[in-house]
Amino acid sequence: MMRTLTRCYTYRLQPTPGHVETLVQWAGCRCFIWNWALHCKQTHYQTTGQRLRYSQLAAALVDLKRQPKTAFLRECHS
Repeated sequence: MMRTLTRCYTYRLQPTPGHVETLVQWAGCRCFIWNWALHCKQTHYQTTGQRLRYSQLAAALVDLKRQPKTAFLRECHS
């Protein structure tokens, strides 16, 4: 019987205040997109009984980024 050696590494991030701001913005945008996409998929399924395809959702996301209320999404790396 052969034993397997598993190694574990622990890392600690020490971001600068600028990095913290960027990470918070990144996480907020991801959370917003996740919830928006989930809502779109659930609404589409309830109205049509079919799933929303990725290509349709991606096209809707491009349109979402063009709207003035959600222009903040353009500042975040996709």
